[in-house]
Amino acid sequence: MRTTRMRRIVGTCALALGALVVSASATAGELSLDAPPEISLGDATLTPHFSNRMRGEFADWFAPGPSAAPDDDNSYQFFANVMHFGARLKHPQFGLFVDGQYVALAGLPNHAKGLGPGAVYFANNRRDNPGEVFLREGYLTIPDLGVEGLALARGGRFKFNDGLENLDATKDPMLKWVKKMRVSQRLVGAFDYTHAGRSFDGGALSYDRGPYNLTFMGGQPTAGGFNVSANPHIDGIFLTYLAATVTEPEWLPRSDMRLFHLYYEDARDLVATDNRPLSLREADQGRDIQIHTIGANFERIYPLGPGAMDVMWWVAGQTGDWQSQDHGAWAVAAEAGYRFAEVPWTPWMRVGYFRSSGDGDPDDGDHESFFQVLPTARLYALTPFFNLMNNQDVFWQLIMKPHPSLVVRTDYHYLEVASDDDLVYAGGGATQQDRIFGYAGFPARGANSVAHFVDLTLIWNVNRHLQFWAYYGHAFGQSVIGRQFAESKQLDYAFLESTIKW
Repeated sequence: MRTTRMRRIVGTCALALGALVVSASATAGELSLDAPPEISLGDATLTPHFSNRMRGEFADWFAPGPSAAPDDDNSYQFFANVMHFGARLKHPQFGLFVDGQYVALAGLPNHAKGLGPGAVYFANNRRDNPGEVFLREGYLTIPDLGVEGLALARGGRFKFNDGLENLDATKDPMLKWVKKMRVSQRLVGAFDYTHAGRSFDGGALSYDRGPYNLTFMGGQPTAGGFNVSANPHIDGIFLTYLAATVTEPEWLPRSDMRLFHLYYEDARDLVATDNRPLSLREADQGRDIQIHTIGANFERIYPLGPGAMDVMWWVAGQTGDWQSQDHGAWAVAAEAGYRFAEVPWTPWMRVGYFRSSGDGDPDDGDHESFFQVLPTARLYALTPFFNLMNNQDVFWQLIMKPHPSLVVRTDYHYLEVASDDDLVYAGGGATQQDRIFGYAGFPARGANSVAHFVDLTLIWNVNRHLQFWAYYGHAFGQSVIGRQFAESKQLDYAFLESTIKW
C-alpha cells in the first residue's frame, strides 16, 4: 500500500515538474519588466506590487495503524494558491505599505486526526477547500522622529522576524545568508512557509547609529499560519521584543552580534501542550503563560585559503510561569562551515549542533521544556515533523550553485529528544483564538532516538519575476517513532512551487 502511494506521489511530482519546466521556458521571456511601475504623486511615489504562489504538497507521513486513523489519512496531496496585491507609498517624511492576501487550499485530507501539514490545515479550518481574503500588512513608517537615527520602522499590521535587525548594514552575501537562514525567526517569525503566514498588530521602533542598531517591537500576533481566517489578531497573546545589534563594525569586519529580550504572554482559555497528564493540564486551562527569553548570537565570516569560513553561535535562557508551573529552560546552537569561492559550483559545507532543554519530571511543579514562542519553524525543520523544543539536532549541510540562477541544498540530521520523559514537539505557535494551542506532541516513552532525516531542495530563480522550488525530504524513524507509529516509521514529504511577482 505504501509503495503504491509513493509511486503515485513521485509520478505526480514528475508530471508537475515537467509542467513547471515547460511553463518556465514559455514564461521566462515574457516577464521582462526592468523595474516595478512607479506613479508620481508630487513629492511621493506609489509603487504597486503583485505576486502569486502556487504549491502542490505531497505527504506520506508516519503511519500509526489502521485503528488510529482512516485509510489515506497520512498519505495525501493537496494544492494551495497564495496571492498578494497592494502598493507602497513613499514620501520624504513618511511611508505607507498595504498588502492584501488571498489564500485558497484544495483537496485537504478531511479528517482532523490525520497527520502532516495537510491534516493540520484541515484541523484549523474544518473545510476541505478553504479560502479567504485578508489584510496581511498595512503599516506606517516615519524615517525621522526628531532624534537622529530614531525611526518608526512600522506601525500598524506588519510582518516581523527576530534576528534580521540591521540586515542592510552588510553587503556580505555569506553573512546575510547565515543571518537570514540560521539566526532569524528561531523565536518570532512571519511563518511564510504556511499559506496564511503570520503578522503582528502593533509597532516597531528602530534607532540606527552606523553599525549599531536598537530595535523595540510590541504587539499581538494575527491568526494565520495554518488558519486561513487570518484577519483578526489573537486576543490574549501579547509580546514585546528588544534587541541591540552590531553589524560589521570597523573593529570586527564581516561580523554580526545581538543581545535580545523577548517577553511572551498567553492568556487564552486553552489546554496547553506539555508532558503532564491530561487531567492536570485541564485543571490549568485558562491560566496564563508568561515567559521571558534572554539570549545572544554571534556570526562571523573568516577569509581562509581558497574560500571563507563561517561560524555562528546562538544561546537563549527562559524564565517565567507556565500556568501553575515555574518555567525555566534553555537552548544553544553552534554551527560552522566553509565555502570554496574558486571551485566550480562554489560548494558550501556546514555542520551544526543544537540542543534545547526538555522536562524530565511532569510531577515536580517545574516546566523545563524550551518554548519556541512564535517562530517560522520550517527554517530549522524543513520537513516539519519536529521543532526546536526538547530537541537535539546534529546536522550537515551542503549548498551548491551549479548555475548562477540555480541553488541546490541537501541536509542530513540526526534527531534525538533531550529528555525521554517529555514529548516530541511539532508546530510553530498560536494560529487561532480557541480550539488549538499551536503546538502538538507525543511522548518519547523512555526512548531517545527520533530519526535520521535527509532532504534535497532545488531553487531556480529564472529571473527577478519568476522562481521555482522543488523539495523532497525523507525521515527514517527510530525508537521514539517506532513506539508511537506501529505501521510505518518512514516519512516522505515533497512540494513543487512556482512564484510570479512584480
